[in-house]
Amino acid sequence: MNDFLSLTVGPWRAVPLLLLPVLAVSGTWCYAEEQQAPPANTASSPVFLDEVVVTAQKRTQSIEDVPIAMTVVGRKALDNSRATTLTDMQQLVPNFSIAQSLGVNTVTVRGVGGGGRNIGFDTRAGVYVDGIYMGQAQALDQSLFDIEQVEVLRGPQGHLFGRNTVAGAVNITTRAPSETFESSFRAVAGNHGTREGYASVSGPVADKLLGKFSLGYETRDGFSTNLFNNQKLDDLKRFSTRGQLAFQATDRLEINLSADYADIRQNSIVGETMTGMFDAPLPDGPYASHTVNFNTMPYINNTLSGASLTAKYAMAGGNTLTAITGYRDTHQDRQNDTDWSQNDVFHINYTDDFKQISQEIRVASAVKDALRYVAGVYLMHESADTYRTAIIGQDTNTLVKHPLVPVPVPFGALLGLVAGATVPVWGTVKTDSYALFGSLDYDLTSKLTLNLGARYAYEKKNLIYNINGAASGAIGIGTAVNYTDGRSDVMLTPTVGATYALNKSLNLYGKFSTGFKSGGWNLDYLTTTQIANKFNFNKETVDSHEFGLKGAAFDHRMRYDVSVFHSSFKDFQVFQFADLGAGTTELQLRNAAKAESNGAEASLRALVTDNFSIGGNIGTLRARFRSFPGGLSGGGDAAGKRLPDAPELMAAVTLNYSMPVSFLGGRIDFYGERSYRSKSFSGVDNMETLDGVSSRDIVNARVSFAAGHIPLRLSLWARNLFNNNYTTARGRDFFGNQYVKRGDPRAFGLEGEYSF
Repeated sequence: MNDFLSLTVGPWRAVPLLLLPVLAVSGTWCYAEEQQAPPANTASSPVFLDEVVVTAQKRTQSIEDVPIAMTVVGRKALDNSRATTLTDMQQLVPNFSIAQSLGVNTVTVRGVGGGGRNIGFDTRAGVYVDGIYMGQAQALDQSLFDIEQVEVLRGPQGHLFGRNTVAGAVNITTRAPSETFESSFRAVAGNHGTREGYASVSGPVADKLLGKFSLGYETRDGFSTNLFNNQKLDDLKRFSTRGQLAFQATDRLEINLSADYADIRQNSIVGETMTGMFDAPLPDGPYASHTVNFNTMPYINNTLSGASLTAKYAMAGGNTLTAITGYRDTHQDRQNDTDWSQNDVFHINYTDDFKQISQEIRVASAVKDALRYVAGVYLMHESADTYRTAIIGQDTNTLVKHPLVPVPVPFGALLGLVAGATVPVWGTVKTDSYALFGSLDYDLTSKLTLNLGARYAYEKKNLIYNINGAASGAIGIGTAVNYTDGRSDVMLTPTVGATYALNKSLNLYGKFSTGFKSGGWNLDYLTTTQIANKFNFNKETVDSHEFGLKGAAFDHRMRYDVSVFHSSFKDFQVFQFADLGAGTTELQLRNAAKAESNGAEASLRALVTDNFSIGGNIGTLRARFRSFPGGLSGGGDAAGKRLPDAPELMAAVTLNYSMPVSFLGGRIDFYGERSYRSKSFSGVDNMETLDGVSSRDIVNARVSFAAGHIPLRLSLWARNLFNNNYTTARGRDFFGNQYVKRGDPRAFGLEGEYSF
C-alpha cells in the first residue's frame, strides 16, 4: 500500500494519492471530450472541460445539477482505458466493482452486491441500456463498443429506477445517429491472439430519417492452461451488432427504433482448485497460476438480443412526453467441471433463459421552470426459465479422501452414486411489475431547491419448480414435482432531499432515499429438508442517507465532487455454499437480518495546462453485517463480518498529456491510469485462507498518434502493464474444493482507426 501512495508509473512519478481527498474529489469525470484544444490560429482561445450531460433523472441535465453521487465514463475514456465491458471500466468509478464468482457476474456498489446465481435471485444494481432494464447477470458480458457514455449511480435509486436498485444503477447510452454522413473502421491486434474489428456507418437515410449501423467482432486465445489436454482456456469470441433509425415525424414528434444482438462464447474457467474434493490436499500441491486439470470442457455461452421503440413528443408549454417500449431476450448455456479434476467424476450443465417486455410512459416538465417534475407509469413482464443437470461421470471408482473415513474410498461407493446417472432441476419464474413514479424539484429560493420523489410499485411472481434427486445418493438432493408458489410485494419508495447553491458553480445536497430488492426462491440443488421447509425468501429494503458537494472551479478547468453516505438494509439476502461439516454442503439463499454500508467518495478532473489533465477518484467503505444469526460456518452469528466483495479502499488516478508533433503532421496523446483496491472477502466467514481476496495494484496505459491531414489514429495500449497477479474471488465449492479466481494477466497490442 505504501508504494501505491507514492505512485510510480513506469518512469513517471506523480502526485501522492493521499492528496486526492484534497486536490481531487472525482467520481472520475472521464467524459468523452475532456478538453477542447484551441483552434489552429487562436492560441489564446479558452480551454476548459466540456459540460457533462446526463439522463440519470430521466431528463437531460448537467451533472452538477443532479443530487446523486454518480460517475460518467465517456467514449474517449472507455477507449483510453480499453474498457470493452463494464468489468474493464470498474476502476474508473469509486466504490464500484464487478466480480465473477463460480461463473456468475456480480455488480457491487458501495460494498453491496450479489444476485444472479439462479433465476429466483435478482441483482442489486440494475443495468439499463437506453432506458431498458437488462439487469440479468448474464447481460454484463455485453460489449461497450458504439457507446456514448456510461453513468454509474451510487446508492438506492428506488423512486425513478425501481426494483433491484438498492445498491445503485448503471445507465448506458448508445451513440445516436449523426445528422451528416460519417463512418469509421477500427482494428486491434494484441498478445494472447487478440484480434478485433469494428465498423460503423451513420447519417441521413431519407428526408427526416437518420440511421446508424455498427458491428464488432472480438476474438482472443485463452491465457489459462488445461493440463488434461494442454488446451488454452479463458478464450473469447464475441460478435455484436447495433442498429438505430431516428425519424423526425413532425416538428414535435421524434421516433427512434433500435435493435441489438450479441453472441458471446467462452471456454472459461470458474476458478482454479487449491484442494481436492472434501478439502483434501492435492497430491502434488496447487497448480501454477492460470492452470487447471479438467477432463470436462468448461464454457459459458451467452446470446443477448433486444429492441426498443422510443417516441418523444414536445408538448405545448415546454413539457415532453416520452414512451419507451422494450423487449429483451437473454440466453445462457454453461458447463462446469464440478469435481475440478482430470477424472470424469461429476459435472453440471446449465441453461437459463429470460424474456422480458416493458413499457414506460412519462412526462417531464421544462427544465428552466421553478417547479420541475417527472411523472410516469411503468409495466414489465418477464418469463425466466432454467434447466440444470448434474451428471455423474464414468469414473465413479476414483478414490477420494473424506473427513469421516480413514482411508481413500471410491467416490461412487462413498456417496451411493451410479455412473451416468443425472440429477435434473428445471423451473419457471414469471414476474409482473407495475409502478407509478415521479420526482419534483421546487426552487424555494434562488439558492435552495427541494428535491422529492416517490415510486409506488406492485410486483407479482409465480413459480413452477421441479427437481429429481432420486439418483443423488447420500448427497441427499430432494424431489419435487410441479411445485408451485406465488408471492407479491407492494412498496412505496420515497426520496426526500434538498440542494443548496453555494454559488453558480458549487452545489451542496443532502437526501434520504429508499429502495427494495424483490423476494424470490432458491431454484438450485436443494435437500429434502430445504424443500420441506420451503425455500422462499422475503424482499430486502434499504434506507440511505447521503450528503454531497459538486462543483467546478478555475473557469471550468476543474470539476470535483465529494459524498458521504450511510445505508441500512433489512432482510438482506445472502447466497452461500454453507459448509455443514463432515464433508457436506448446502446451497443456502436466505434473508440475513441486517447489514449496513458507510463510507465516503471523492473525485476530480482538472486541466493543469492546455495539454495536460489529471483525474482521480477515491472511495472508502465500511460494509458490515449488523446481524446474521447462523451465518458463519458452524452456525455462529456473522454480526460484524464484512460483506462479500467490499474492500475498505478503492482509488485511481488518470493522466492525459497531448503534444503536437509538427514533423509528423499530427499529435501524440499519452494516457496513464493506476488503480488500487484493498483486500476483501468473497464469503461471510471473512477467513483469509478460505475466502480472502488479495489487494490489486494495476496500471493501464496508451500512446496514440493522430494524423493531422487524414482521419487516422494509431495506438499502442497495455492493460495490467506490470502483470500484477491478483485474485478476484476465493471460496469453497459444492464438494468442498477450495478455489481461487484470478484476474487477467498483462495484455497489450496495437490499434488503428480510420474515420471519415
